[in-house]
Amino acid sequence: MNWKCLKIATHFLLVILLFSSVQEIESSVDERGKEHTDNEDSHKHKHHHHKWDYSRKGQENWQHQHSDCGGEGQSPIKISTKHAVPAPFPALEMVGYHNPLLAPVTLTNNGHSVSLSAAKPNDEDEPIPYIFGGPLKGEYEMVGLHFHWGRRNNRGSEHIINSIRFAMELHIIHRNRKYKTLEEALNHRDGLSVLAFFFSAGERGNARLDVLIQSLPSVKNMNDKVTLDQPLPLAWMLPRDIDTFYSYRGSLTTPPCSEAVTWILFPHPLHVSFEQMDLFRKLSFGEEPMVDNFRHPQPISGRTIYIHRLVNGTRFHHHYHRVKKSE
Repeated sequence: MNWKCLKIATHFLLVILLFSSVQEIESSVDERGKEHTDNEDSHKHKHHHHKWDYSRKGQENWQHQHSDCGGEGQSPIKISTKHAVPAPFPALEMVGYHNPLLAPVTLTNNGHSVSLSAAKPNDEDEPIPYIFGGPLKGEYEMVGLHFHWGRRNNRGSEHIINSIRFAMELHIIHRNRKYKTLEEALNHRDGLSVLAFFFSAGERGNARLDVLIQSLPSVKNMNDKVTLDQPLPLAWMLPRDIDTFYSYRGSLTTPPCSEAVTWILFPHPLHVSFEQMDLFRKLSFGEEPMVDNFRHPQPISGRTIYIHRLVNGTRFHHHYHRVKKSE
């Protein structure tokens, strides 16, 4: 009788142990399944919020998310002087470029470049740099600037001038004043004008860039921002010769690639030292060094490229206008 009770108890204990083991296995499977699902959800989340990048494959995919990126009026392009048409328009006028930008002036790592923006004026008496003349109809005021550069000094600029690709290209963006916002301007062919300037790397540095460059270590990572502690006039970032320039109708060189830009490009490069260029290359996209942040050349597609040259000995400084607060 005792033996039978012992046998039943032993059998009951084995059943309990087996049931417990099955529960542990199922729990383990559930946890793995949950972990796998979490990983999938995480991957989908990352993919869903994936932003555009500058890899060749990435650039090919821009048009799938932004249809304008596949248009026929895209930028940048290759420019050849021998194929450019003499410009039928006057010199470009720059107003307020000698005035320091309104403080605070903010330098930002936006994850694709380093950009600079000035404070918005509190009233109409505070001047904003603007441009008119040249190929433009109306006045265009400055809204910001940014740079494009390469991993090495033999590349970095977006536009290629007479088969030369420079180490860096600066874009100063201007909005047509007849449009109240940048978003509105992007919907119009005459919405924006971008002035493009080029930098050639060498032993010779650019002291005027130091105001900006010395702050680069403070914006190493994406979304970092810093306020410049010294005044910065836009004229400090321009070449001596602003009488010679190319112009054509194009687009933004980043998504959404809106074909709303009148490009004005000044081919005579400014200087920048190897050491100064290296400070740009120490910035980060997020997980990788911020280098080669330029778009590959786009087809010209029959567009006319104009060239404006010095006429009748007119000097570059005639096209600068200082702005006083009373203007």
